Amino acid sequence: MTSCVWPSVCRGGGGGIDLVLGRIDPLRLPPDLAHKVLYHEETAVICGAQNSMATCPPDQLSERMAAAEWILPTITIGASRLVATWLVNRGHNPPRITVESISPLAIVGLLSKTDLLGILPLCVMLSFNHFCQLSTLCDGLALTRAEGASA
Repeated sequence: MTSCVWPSVCRGGGGGIDLVLGRIDPLRLPPDLAHKVLYHEETAVICGAQNSMATCPPDQLSERMAAAEWILPTITIGASRLVATWLVNRGHNPPRITVESISPLAIVGLLSKTDLLGILPLCVMLSFNHFCQLSTLCDGLALTRAEGASA
């Protein structure tokens, strides 16, 4: 659920919706809207296998990620906040978002053909890796919801 897809739910009004399954950003929900986390999903920072970031030394990672251009979900989706928080917590500016998309297919397609960085749920990235070569940055760097919740 996102404020883009479910605006009446995020405003807390409207009625008629009994259940929504999907990724939510609890920080954007009204306090009186009940929600339950069914599982925690690891979100991987990824790039195309051809991207020079695929072999980035760990000590250069945050600086190079801060300088990179990104394809990220729309800012109303909490996943984008994960990247911003990770960078800001390390003394960098938020990411330079070149493309916004909520389509995993668009994200994967652009990552495999460009030098953009992106994020996807790790399980989604692994399933798409059969079709095009993707890399998780620096041996599987992953962002956690706990770190992103501090934004």
